[in-house]
Amino acid sequence: MATRGYNSYRGRNKGKIILMIGLVVILLAAVGFLIIQNYRVYDDTGKVHWEFPFMQHKDGEDKDSAIDPDEVEIERKEPVSTVGKDLAPLQAKELPLWCLSDDPTWLLTDAPESVVVNVKTVDGSLAYASEVSAPEEVLKGGETTLPHLRTILDSDHGVVARMACLCDNSYAYAMTEAAALCREDGTLWWDNYGRYWLDPAKEGTLSYVKALCQEYVDLGFDEIVLDYFGYPAEWEGEADRTAVLTQFITDLRAALPRGTRISVLLRELPGAKNGLTAELLNTSFDRVYTASGLDTEALQQMLPEDFDTAVRLVPTVWAATESGSYMIPAN
Repeated sequence: MATRGYNSYRGRNKGKIILMIGLVVILLAAVGFLIIQNYRVYDDTGKVHWEFPFMQHKDGEDKDSAIDPDEVEIERKEPVSTVGKDLAPLQAKELPLWCLSDDPTWLLTDAPESVVVNVKTVDGSLAYASEVSAPEEVLKGGETTLPHLRTILDSDHGVVARMACLCDNSYAYAMTEAAALCREDGTLWWDNYGRYWLDPAKEGTLSYVKALCQEYVDLGFDEIVLDYFGYPAEWEGEADRTAVLTQFITDLRAALPRGTRISVLLRELPGAKNGLTAELLNTSFDRVYTASGLDTEALQQMLPEDFDTAVRLVPTVWAATESGSYMIPAN
């Protein structure tokens, strides 16, 4: 005879167990649903398909991506150089050193298509109120020089910035260890004219020239001409001069916007002592300007055949020519 009340208790306990099992099943289903969402993938048409781990190779790669790398041909496109490309003959006149000290409008009236502004001189002075950080030894133009420079830049003329690149008295004196061309004992070296030079192998020199050239670009100059670019011939220090200069101009171009026109002004023919070569001039500079008195014909014979001398070679002349490029010096 069954004890009274036990059968009804066992019935209630069995119902609780079923309820708990149902809740566990619902919970597991919810967790499973959330997990499989990680394997839902949309194709290019927006349709959904599933990619589970067991559909991949042992190495974790998808079957569709199991391509023999030896069978893949990768086409690498080298950047095309813009140096010396899309240039027209340049007819330019150099403005006097004092052109920013007063309203320069009248200086532009008889100028040809382009003008050249000397923005940095061999003593290291900057002709305008530059915002580039420099030691106090570096003299800068007053505040009125900026509106005068803006008058030139906003004119209908092309405007070229000409800077004494490596011949620099004040910056070399102030930053001897970081930027100056020195003797073996670390003291300042000077040339036969008593001028100090910057060392193109030193990072301080590159950083300073980069900052100035970037400012020229920001101001709106159409072209930058590096005057006094190269080693002074009488310097007797040891350096792979051509390699250093090549790396310098490569790093300078890399720091400036692509397509920035960078040219050079020669005061002597390329040679081992100054570190310049015809190949360096052809591949690294848009134009080659020549100082008055330089043997232009000898230079032409040194340059490669694909160098367009009618456009890229800019001799200093005292009067305008009918064709080709030229620069008339300041009076």
